[in-house]
Amino acid sequence: MARTTAGTRVSASPRTGLLKRLPLVGRDSDIQLLDQALDVVEEGQLRVALLLGDPGMGKTRLAAEVAARRHDIVTLPARAYPLGTTAALGLWVEALERHLRTLDAGDVIALAGESAHDLAVVLPSVGAAVGHRGSTRTPRIRVLAALANLLAALSLRSTVVVVLDDVHLADGSS
Repeated sequence: MARTTAGTRVSASPRTGLLKRLPLVGRDSDIQLLDQALDVVEEGQLRVALLLGDPGMGKTRLAAEVAARRHDIVTLPARAYPLGTTAALGLWVEALERHLRTLDAGDVIALAGESAHDLAVVLPSVGAAVGHRGSTRTPRIRVLAALANLLAALSLRSTVVVVLDDVHLADGSS
């Protein structure tokens, strides 16, 4: 879907959920560093890249550009909001839900595995796939382990890039 905002054509990329704009200029060295980190990840190693800078410096745009260049990765984007406007584990729920909503119920159940009922407490897509109704009190440690297992299962299928924006605004559990 495309729209015009202040004369700039903007479209949401269905593959990444991140904004895609005109070509990014002047960030070649940053892109090269992030591409090198992704190369290492594709070899099976874990990497964390922090993009730090003042608001408006293009951190989100840079992450979107790097993700858009790789067609074989799963990008899980999420944005934190001021405290009090999100649920517990809000960043992770948003990131995972964007991807899980694109899958059929069988794939969701396969990814969730034995942790499906623990994940159903926080992830609506898993709850719908397993027929979970209402709230259940699941110990937080089991929910966290289930989220870790889900990320591990996703990473066995494809390289996974998690893009978390404005983490300083996130709830403590995220």
